[in-house]
Amino acid sequence: MSLHGVALSGAAGAMYLAYMACYRELCLFLQIRLNDPSQYQSIVDAEWNIIYDKLDKCVQSGAKIVLSRLAIGDLATQYFADRDIFCAGRVSHC
Repeated sequence: MSLHGVALSGAAGAMYLAYMACYRELCLFLQIRLNDPSQYQSIVDAEWNIIYDKLDKCVQSGAKIVLSRLAIGDLATQYFADRDIFCAGRVSHC
């Protein structure tokens, strides 16, 4: 079973999370064993907090244009648009 890119499987009452985390061009494969399914939500919440903290830092910097060599996802695009910030992804390096 998969949920938002996270593969879930149960074994001996434990839940395993396999997560592909990409930071810039470095990808890491993480596997986390959870004995209590309620821990899963706290991990998901922490990931969302990290994303929103990074977006907030861009806004707080005063930037009105955000350019990235990597793709900018729908969430970030909408977040910036709601704050009158133009963003573009996959911009070639000049």
